[in-house]
Amino acid sequence: MKYFACTSIFSIAIITLLCAGCAARSTDGGVVQLSEERDKAVELIRKIEHANSETPKIFSAKFVIEGASPKNKKFKTLGEIACDRGAELFKVTFVDSIFKSPMAVVGRDGNKIKVYMPVEKTIYEDDVQFINLKNYIDVNIEFGFISAVATWQIPILQDYKIKQSVLQKTSSSGKEEENYIVLENDLYYETISVKNDLPNKIMIINKSSKEKAEFYFENPERKNNVLYFNTIRYISAQRGERISVKFTSVSTNPPLIKERDFTLKVPPTTKTVRVN
Repeated sequence: MKYFACTSIFSIAIITLLCAGCAARSTDGGVVQLSEERDKAVELIRKIEHANSETPKIFSAKFVIEGASPKNKKFKTLGEIACDRGAELFKVTFVDSIFKSPMAVVGRDGNKIKVYMPVEKTIYEDDVQFINLKNYIDVNIEFGFISAVATWQIPILQDYKIKQSVLQKTSSSGKEEENYIVLENDLYYETISVKNDLPNKIMIINKSSKEKAEFYFENPERKNNVLYFNTIRYISAQRGERISVKFTSVSTNPPLIKERDFTLKVPPTTKTVRVN
């Protein structure tokens, strides 16, 4: 049972940005191919981890979320984010695109996650170590996976092994090369595409529910050796959801982000609901 009613906009907000501030975790996996295939797989994993290491530790940005809900109802919302992954701090504010009124504010401080709903005058408190996204949204994906995507990182399954040999596609001109690596653990299958040495899309399948989610990392940009993507898209064919998050005014590793930028201010009459 959900702890509060999620509108389509808020569901999208949680999916895309709730968990921002967590680093992608990569653990050693087992490679089961022959030597040549193993070497290629290890090379791709290293390219993915290198791309992750180039993403900003501290950043601020504005964003626009657009998409369609399962009933094909279109939506649009605006917002801004400040994030310090090293200090485990972030604050995300969602604003109605028409009336410019605040819809939700999500913050993290260490292991604490807070979701403030101004209309409900309620703040929901959760714990990073125990959070279950099924309490908030009808998407069965691990917290760590979403948290990595939200900060432009490519998540790698924990305790993975290589399920399938690496495939390769090259354009007719020979100028573009795309490689695929398929990982699995006890819970998921994950396919990662690496195009021209840069990860560009992920497909993850829940082994139990068979639910499939696709994430696309588009329009990469590097500034001062820092990598980020101007657009992240999410598609769930089974649920009929399509989401596009476009970032603007991106400031990477800025020195001007202060503690107050992460402060979650709420009226004194706000009701608090503890989830974990």
